[in-house]
Formats: sequence, structure tokens, C-alpha cells
Amino acid sequence: MTSKAAEAAVIGPVVVHPEDVQAGKAGTSPPSYEEVMGYFKTSVNNSEPELPPLVYIDIMPRCLSVGNMVGGTAPTFQNFSDILAGANLWLGSNPGLSVWKCETVERKVDKGPCIDLESMLQHESAYGFNVHVLGLRMWLTKKLDPSAPVQQLRMMNVVPEEYKVPVNLYSHWRYQSFFVPGVGKYPMGLGNFISYVGIKETLAKLNETLKNDPLPGSVLNVDSTTIKFAENFQTGPIDPEVTCWHEKGGSAAKRYTQILRIFYICGPPKQELIQMHEVEPDVLVMPEWNKPARFANFDNVLTKARLWLQCQQGIRLVNIETRKARVHSVQNSLKIDSDSTDQFYSAYMDARFVHVLRLFYVSAPEIGTYSGTVLTSRLFVPVRLTMKTFETMSQTMSRIVAWLQLTGLNIFGVETVPYLFVDNDGNGVNSDRADFKVNRQSGKYWVTTIRLYFSTSFQEPSPLLLPRTTDWMTQGGGRASGMCTIT
Repeated sequence: MTSKAAEAAVIGPVVVHPEDVQAGKAGTSPPSYEEVMGYFKTSVNNSEPELPPLVYIDIMPRCLSVGNMVGGTAPTFQNFSDILAGANLWLGSNPGLSVWKCETVERKVDKGPCIDLESMLQHESAYGFNVHVLGLRMWLTKKLDPSAPVQQLRMMNVVPEEYKVPVNLYSHWRYQSFFVPGVGKYPMGLGNFISYVGIKETLAKLNETLKNDPLPGSVLNVDSTTIKFAENFQTGPIDPEVTCWHEKGGSAAKRYTQILRIFYICGPPKQELIQMHEVEPDVLVMPEWNKPARFANFDNVLTKARLWLQCQQGIRLVNIETRKARVHSVQNSLKIDSDSTDQFYSAYMDARFVHVLRLFYVSAPEIGTYSGTVLTSRLFVPVRLTMKTFETMSQTMSRIVAWLQLTGLNIFGVETVPYLFVDNDGNGVNSDRADFKVNRQSGKYWVTTIRLYFSTSFQEPSPLLLPRTTDWMTQGGGRASGMCTIT
């Protein structure tokens, strides 16, 4: 890594300026390393004699226009493909590393505009001006074969197709909870309108294409990404390359979609088709008119995923990810709408979600069977320091690395999972519950956590051998005390 590149890997808020991206236009010199890379933060330290068992790099898009966030004009950023170009350049300068997984990560853009790559807590205003940016997180390991060529990544964006819904929104179960004060359920009496096919149908259409036009390489992993593409009942083309969107306070509704990003390693076509299996929590109690449904906890979801995986053979699991799925209760019926790629969220109505597990895989007869795989997981929550501050991503990664070095476990999967901040929980998150409610008329905070998956059961190492932390609620800056430190 060059000295200038190292300077780009700063910790803390990154201020982005459009004048930094002028080079490379017609009639000028080619863009430099820093201009292609954009802004990034990595846990890779080339001065260390041995690479930790898990490292990462976050690469964010460059700002092309700062906009005016105070005045309600959002900045604009590079396309997502530009981020991937920077990732390949970085891999070329770090030939001893191998990409293990790519995932899209979302960060809040603060005034300036600034992107804080270290903060593990993000605030979402209910009525303010929120700006979000999407970046690329690559999880990395040491290359097993030093003589192997440097990986070069490619990406396919998969966008759901449009279709006309031959019903009015008022009678459709998905929009039963959409309500505008003074108007009622909205829009009334609307006939056909444009919606988008579900994720399963999108995958089926993709596989029909891949049968005749296979990917030029091997699938690394498949990533689900949620993006906002309209407000209220507007329609429009879904651009998977967009890395920034904003939300204005007071909008009656926000419209989101799911897209898929297939990351693959360049090479000979392997004729791989993408398959998916979803696992939902069991419903313990059906909803009543004044009570929400009760769900089993997240361990129930993991157990069901384990049992499914142990029955599989001839496949290669390429990703495990947690998705939040909208729960719709209509009278005494219940639907978990994880398949939807067209979601409306009213600014005036609360919404309930559950965490589901989504497993992506491809055919691989050489893999054999997963019958001996005991799927387990460990969630790493950043240490809570005060009422609404947490340790940084770097500090969380240090604890993860220490834990992995003690256990000696081989990592089976990894993902970044945002949890709704819970003030009265000591850790700040309620990770055991599979369901949660979002209050649309109040601001909210999201805590970034890291979940690791393993292919075997394990025992927790002694806390005496791990980096010391402080119980904020009883010893640190919680309600029982006035100061918190990490030693």
C-alpha cells in the first residue's frame, strides 16, 4: 500500500470533496490510485508478520457533488461499479490476500458531507433529512496458494422486472397498513399500477438466462441489497448502480426494492445456477385484534437452517445472510413478506419485522454432502460505552480476532447485521428475539453487529483470556455509574 493510500485509510469521519475527482476526465492524465480507490478503511496491516484469521476492507464511493444537505439537496456519489474497480486495484496491490465474501454495506452521510467508517451506531431521523450511501465490504483471508493469480472480481446486478397489479391498493393485503391522516387508506379506487416481481421469480428468470449465457467465472457469493427508489406511489426505473439515496421528513411513504448482486471470480464458465433457501422463525402465537403475533427466537431459525443444510448434497453454499422481512397482520392471519421486492413504508404507521435467514447456493457435485455440518453462529455486538455510544469497528474487530485465535475455529460464514437499538438492554440490542417493531413517528438508532458462522459446535473461551470489557449498565456509564472504560 502506498503512503498516500495509507492516508486514505483513515479512522473516523471521512470528508469527501468533488474537486478530488477531477483527474481522469477527457484530456487529462489517467486517474491515480487514490482517485480510483475512493475512500476506504481496512483492518489489513502489512507491517504485521502474520495476517489475523479475519480481516476486511470497506470501500466507499467518491462524492461527485456535495449538494446542500442543510437545504435538502443530497450529494451525489460514484456508481457501485466504480467501487468494484477500486476493489480490483486494491487486490492487485495486495496479492497475498484472497477475497472470501463481498457484501453491500449502508452508511449514514452526515453534513459536510461526511461518512464515518468507524461508527457502529447510526441515527435515522423520523422527520429530518436522511442521506444514505452504499459501499462495498470485502472479507479477506490469506491466500492458500501464493502462486495463484491475483483475484479479479466481477459483478452482475439482478433487478426485479416490472408488472401490472390488476387490483387496487385498498384491497391488497400488502398495503392494508398504509394510511394517511385525513385521507384514509391511499390511494382509493386505483386500478392497475406498476409493481415488481418477487425475489424467487427474479431468481427463476435469472437462471433461465444463465443456462444460455453462463457467468464467465465462478460465483463467489450472492448479496441481497435493499435500496430506496421512490417516494409515495411513484414508479420509475430501478438503477442498481445508485449508491446514494435520501429521505425527506414528512413524506407520506417510502418505496424500497430488493436487488441481488452476484460477485464472481473471473475464469472459465462453470455453468452455475443460483438457488436460494429461506428460513423463517416459527409462529408461537397467531396475532389477535389487539395483540401482535409471537415468534420463536433466532436460535429457532438457526436450528431449522442447520437441519436443512444437513440434508443437502451436491451443492456449494455461497452465502448466509440475515434479512429483515415485513410482517403483515390482516385480521387473524399472518404473512411474512420476505419475497417482496416492492415495499411501502408509511410515515404514519408502525411496522413489524422478523429476521429470516437466506441461504444462497450453487450446484457442485464435487462438494458431496453437508450431513456432518453443525451450523452454529456467534454474534459480536460492539461494546456499549455510554447511553448512545459504542466502541468502534476497529475495536470490535480486535475482539473478534482475539476470540478466533483462542477458539481456533474455521469460519464458515460472516455477515454484517444491523440491529435496532434498544435503550433498556445492557448491550443495546435484543439479539435473541427474531422480531422487532419500528416506530415510524420517532427517530431510531441502528447498531452494527458482526455475525460469524461455523460448521461445528464450540465452547466459549474463558472471559479472563479475552480483552476486558466493562458492563456499562452496572460498572460503566450506565444508570448505576458515571464512567465507562475499556481496558
